[in-house]
Amino acid sequence: GRPRTPAPATSVSFDGTYRTYDLGLPMRTHDNQPGDANKHRVCWATSVDAFTVGTAAWDYNMRGVGVGAFSLYGPRVDEEMVCVLTLDCNINIIGNFRDSMPWNILLAAEDNCGSATIQLSGLTSAISAGLWQNPIAGIGGVGDAANDFSVSFGNPSLGEAREYYTCWGSDVTTFDGYAVRIGSLTMGGPTGCAAPSGCICYKGDDCVIDLKTVGLENEDLSRRNRVQVLEEGAVCGPEPTFADLSPELSERRVNGGSSTKFTIGKVKDGIANANYVLCWGAGLDSSIDNYPYQFNDFDCNYHVGQFQMLGANYRDMECILGLPCQFQLTGVGLTSANRVVILDESQDLTSCAALDLARFQHLETVQVDYNGIPTYSALQASGQSPHDTYTMGTPDGVPVNKDQPRYLVCWANAAPDFVTSKYTVPVGQLTIVGPVKKDVECTLSMPCVITLEGVRFASTNQLMVISSDSQCGKLNNPTMVKPTFKGMDNPRIVETTSATDEAFHMGTPGSAPLQPGQNYKVCWAHDPDPTQEADFRVYVGFFTMRGAFKFSDPACAGFEPGMDPYCIFGELCVIGSEPQQLNKRMQTLTGAVTNQIVIGVKQDECCRNALVPVRFINMQDALPWPNPVSGTAPNFETYDIKRPSLERPAGVEMPGSFAGTPGDYQMCWAHDPQAPADFNTALGTLQFRGPFAQTTACVLGEKCRINVRGFFNYYAAEDPPQPFEASRALVRHGSEDCGTRPNSVADLWQGFVNPSPNPNVQDISSDMASIAYEFATGFGGEPTTTYQLCWGFNPGNVDDNWHFYRVSVGSFTMNGPYEGQQVACSLGVPCTIEITGVGLRDTNRVLVASKVGGVCGSVDPLRPMLRAAMPGLKSPSRVINDEFDNKYDLGLVTGGGSYALCRVGQPRETCVGYHYKLCWSHGVDIAADGDFPYLVNFGTFSLTGVYGTYSVECFMGQVCSFNLYGLELNASNKVVVLEPHGVCGEDDPPVAEFDGLNNPSTALSAGAVHGASDASMQVTFRLGRVVGGRIGTYKMCWGYDPMSLAQYKGDVGPFKLLDLPIQEGCSVWDNHCFKNVPTR
Repeated sequence: GRPRTPAPATSVSFDGTYRTYDLGLPMRTHDNQPGDANKHRVCWATSVDAFTVGTAAWDYNMRGVGVGAFSLYGPRVDEEMVCVLTLDCNINIIGNFRDSMPWNILLAAEDNCGSATIQLSGLTSAISAGLWQNPIAGIGGVGDAANDFSVSFGNPSLGEAREYYTCWGSDVTTFDGYAVRIGSLTMGGPTGCAAPSGCICYKGDDCVIDLKTVGLENEDLSRRNRVQVLEEGAVCGPEPTFADLSPELSERRVNGGSSTKFTIGKVKDGIANANYVLCWGAGLDSSIDNYPYQFNDFDCNYHVGQFQMLGANYRDMECILGLPCQFQLTGVGLTSANRVVILDESQDLTSCAALDLARFQHLETVQVDYNGIPTYSALQASGQSPHDTYTMGTPDGVPVNKDQPRYLVCWANAAPDFVTSKYTVPVGQLTIVGPVKKDVECTLSMPCVITLEGVRFASTNQLMVISSDSQCGKLNNPTMVKPTFKGMDNPRIVETTSATDEAFHMGTPGSAPLQPGQNYKVCWAHDPDPTQEADFRVYVGFFTMRGAFKFSDPACAGFEPGMDPYCIFGELCVIGSEPQQLNKRMQTLTGAVTNQIVIGVKQDECCRNALVPVRFINMQDALPWPNPVSGTAPNFETYDIKRPSLERPAGVEMPGSFAGTPGDYQMCWAHDPQAPADFNTALGTLQFRGPFAQTTACVLGEKCRINVRGFFNYYAAEDPPQPFEASRALVRHGSEDCGTRPNSVADLWQGFVNPSPNPNVQDISSDMASIAYEFATGFGGEPTTTYQLCWGFNPGNVDDNWHFYRVSVGSFTMNGPYEGQQVACSLGVPCTIEITGVGLRDTNRVLVASKVGGVCGSVDPLRPMLRAAMPGLKSPSRVINDEFDNKYDLGLVTGGGSYALCRVGQPRETCVGYHYKLCWSHGVDIAADGDFPYLVNFGTFSLTGVYGTYSVECFMGQVCSFNLYGLELNASNKVVVLEPHGVCGEDDPPVAEFDGLNNPSTALSAGAVHGASDASMQVTFRLGRVVGGRIGTYKMCWGYDPMSLAQYKGDVGPFKLLDLPIQEGCSVWDNHCFKNVPTR
């Protein structure tokens, strides 16, 4: 590339005026300083022997002819120039140029200026083709810049950063005309990634882009370099589509002036992608002190190549509580070293800044963090490609403070479990499908609807309630206890669901097996087998059952002494306040003014729809007995059921009916009852103690021992036991109310002790089903059915404590004959008497006793009872057993006693008369003398007729006339004289025959005995004149108004027929004159 000099002539003109000298193609001057005539000259010589550097100059200088000045025009060569991609490429041309000299400059890819096959640099502009020109042309040598001027190729943004070559030519039209190699031009910029990982970053790690560069050794220039990361397929240039990566500022700032390394920062958000576009720019601002750097979009219009942001991308995930949780991530370049943690972000679910690890229950892998709080380690990616699967275990619950069960999953490329600052990349929300932790409650007897909050509930969800000391899903250690609630399904499938809540209609609980309180837990399952309790492994929270505590367990069983309450008839009974009849207080969790108890009849299924309330009467005040009964403020744990007592009118025992009797009853509670069916909560057994409603009776004349049936239980387990040994009974009129002031209860019956004394231990049956109350023996007074028996638990020993006898046991009957009955019989007439009374029985007996003796039944040796002793009298006599048991056959009295013994102030018990009384015995008890106790004097007995043992004498030939004496005699009376061997009252007796004598004979007259002070009567008979017959002694029989010989039952005495006596000076012919005259 140098001019050939010296140069021999190559041609001469024909006229010889000149010759042509070919100097060749000048590429540069000897000193690389092209110049005008003042710098070079042309020397001529005819010949030169040889050319050397030294001699050539001498030959030309010494021998040659100076032809003239020589001008060489063109640029200075061997220049080293620098341009930078994305900046205007301006080069400075220095040389010697004639005026208006055209020039051309080309930037060649190879060092082959002047070659016809020269290749252009390949650089261009990505923004607009007009922004880059190669080759370029111009006119040099103009004005002051004739020999030193600047030219510009434009702004290159496409092509390689490398060394290029500038070729120069003047007014050239072909590549070979660019023969002058001005020099090299280094196009500064990045040439690619410095290493295989130079353009690869992981989300969450410090991201440094490391580029290989050329031509950026100038620090001021390199410190302005920038990079941009654009979306896949984007074009570097004026309208870049930036990759959605953060932080924003870090991805465009050079770190510490390095020309090769660019700090992107820790990218937390954005999409992991292996095909991001990396753009580079040299920067425009020469001042680097101005921060933040103000750039424009044209700065980074050079496409460096591909940038890979590796890691997990954001996607929401889902697991279901209680089921194994495995989720998958999406991303690029995932490895088995990747890990995630799950954060409990109660507010912000987009940032991994608040590194509070979520703590789930019962995860299979459990570790302990630095605070000693159980949690789980970071989850490591699966070891099998594509390393996108994470196995969490089985979460059984969410933290207490979560109001929504959503969590943030934070990812790290490779980090230790608890270096939580490494987990900065949010890769999605993990939704734990199911309920958030929540304590719930229900109230006994009220519909129980458990509403849970959470996400994505399903119609297959179910709830189970277990004991509070159990663990959900754990069948052992401790054993999972599933209580059985009456009226409540357990487990229960969901009733209604929505996206954020679900409702379980558990039913209406009627029992709290473990008592009310926070004694239960709620376990949840997504789609369980209801028979497999292990499926219910999600702990939701505590379950509180509010309401009344049961007294005994099971509450529907029988009475449990010491646990269940009891009431005693007639006594105050306030359930829950420990009166004397209740040894256990009642408890209610959250009592309310609406709380009520109903007391019902025991049934196989207690406190059910068919509840039958019991009915008692209230002995406390004038109000009805309360059932149901409301709770009493302030805690509504006491229930005043007043003084319960049996209903009136009293009847027989009625177990299982509406009318209350002593015994066991169910106590059913309700929180706010609107209907009987609402009383579904059994509290236990309420035992009413006292007598059954019953009719009672005693009998006059026998010991009155009333065996009262009832519940008279008491137990040592009760504190204190309440025996019934202080109870008493009182008889009073049935028209009065027990417990009120009576008109009179004294001396109802003579001998009757009222009220009864306290029973002895032996008076109480061993099964405590009855108590015998003894009122002693009543023997005087009227029998009646109009009385009642009143009872008191502990009335004391003061007889007039009538107000303590509040319980009406029932009607009381005193059986026996009415007093004041008058019974009369006649001698010789069958004596059948009929009495009246109450409760007469076939055992009854009647005895006729003389009033002269002691009282009925008296065995007093000083004044014993004198029994009537007349021939033919049946006394005592047992009642005729018929429908009425009121008739007695006293026989037929044939003799009325002697005139001498009977017509006295105190007639003998053998006499007819009015001096008899009737003594009655029930005929069951036996007195001390072995006989029945005829204690009841119920009336008088009179036996009328003639006196007996009366001797009548008549004389032969005389008129036979005589008087008979007796009681209630009548002109209808008749006598008959029988042969001595005859018997009065026989059907065909041997009637004595006397001539002239009427036999039988009717009374002539009857009337009172003249001058007698008693009711004695006489009857006169005139039989006629005896003119014939056997002298002797006969038998005289009497009849009141006989119609046949058999009715002459009365044995009057002997009838003597005598001869006519000798007159011995009697002044009056009468029977007395001859009374002692011996028979002839």
